[in-house]
Amino acid sequence: MYTLTYKEEIEIRYKTVTSSYTDADGNEHTESHEEPYEYKKLIVTLEKKRWILLSERYFSLILIIYPIMKFYLQSKRKYGVDLLEMVAVIFPRL
Repeated sequence: MYTLTYKEEIEIRYKTVTSSYTDADGNEHTESHEEPYEYKKLIVTLEKKRWILLSERYFSLILIIYPIMKFYLQSKRKYGVDLLEMVAVIFPRL
């Protein structure tokens, strides 16, 4: 499973704008100034979830439940008694 996150950052940057012109006397003039502009960044992060941790948890749960279920089914077949009913009779307050 993957998780995709993103965020947008805006920085104010400056660029130099130069303009040239020729006056009535034929002289060339150059003027420059800085103009602000927005610089936008999109920061994308892709994360992969660790399946190992999830599978270890489920596997350990199966290791605990499987022998109990196996014993329950075997006792029901062998003795014809429902183990849960027997526990309810022995321990009525549970």
